[in-house]
Amino acid sequence: MRDPRGRHRRPGLAWWRRLAVGGALAASGAGCSEDHVVPQQPTWTDVEPIVRGSCTQCHGANAARAGAAYRFDFFDVSPDVCGEAAIVLDGQPLAHGLATLMGTDVTPPGSGWRARMPPAPGTALTEWQRTAVQRWAKNPTRGLPPSGDHRPEIQISSGSAVGDKSLSLSVVVSDADGESVVGVLKIGDQQLLMDRSGAFTGTVDTSTWPNGIYPVAAVLCDGWDNVTYQLGNAQIRHAEGVTPAMPEGGAPDAGVADAGGSDGSSSDGAPSDKPLAQTDAPAAHD
Repeated sequence: MRDPRGRHRRPGLAWWRRLAVGGALAASGAGCSEDHVVPQQPTWTDVEPIVRGSCTQCHGANAARAGAAYRFDFFDVSPDVCGEAAIVLDGQPLAHGLATLMGTDVTPPGSGWRARMPPAPGTALTEWQRTAVQRWAKNPTRGLPPSGDHRPEIQISSGSAVGDKSLSLSVVVSDADGESVVGVLKIGDQQLLMDRSGAFTGTVDTSTWPNGIYPVAAVLCDGWDNVTYQLGNAQIRHAEGVTPAMPEGGAPDAGVADAGGSDGSSSDGAPSDKPLAQTDAPAAHD
């Protein structure tokens, strides 16, 4: 075959070259979408977003309901980091203690095999995600909070800040970064535990509490830091002529129940029949 200039050329050669060049460009473009530089020593700061996006649907606060044996949406929940909120997951193994297992579960057992986690039909981790988890698992460290990380928020409401035999509360805990949250809502000596973000309702039995004013506060933790909110005061005012028995020690019995959060609030002065006070959303971590 001759070209217009009379020279012989191999049939289809130009077409093959165009395909080869086009294929190389396509492969190069696909590689760019995976262009993530994995640190030689990742920290939880690098790994937590991967875990949150692919694992905590089953291995988060709903692990028991999802049939998962472990929860690892936190590096750990220690008193040093979470303060009083550490009681919520006291002693429960989390990512730091489960790091070796996590690294093993995201590693395929052989060439062409799929890793055990995340299980099908979920989306498998990409190569860079798997590498990050594997490297971190060999030396699991927490690292520093992500830049611009926000403190969790809490909003609390009540039909009335004055109770008689009981005090009902509705609370919402949230985190602007989508991170997991644990917290403790404290009313007097009562502790209402919150093991996740979301809405909660709770009723505190105040039938044996003496008349008086009781401070309401919350301690929240997102795994990076803890923050305390003073949420105002609740007043217990029993019906006239009713005098509850004073527990030994002169204070209401301490207890633990389940409830949930609010968006930090602070109130001074005597309570009224209005809902408990609320404040503006907290700022990002320093």
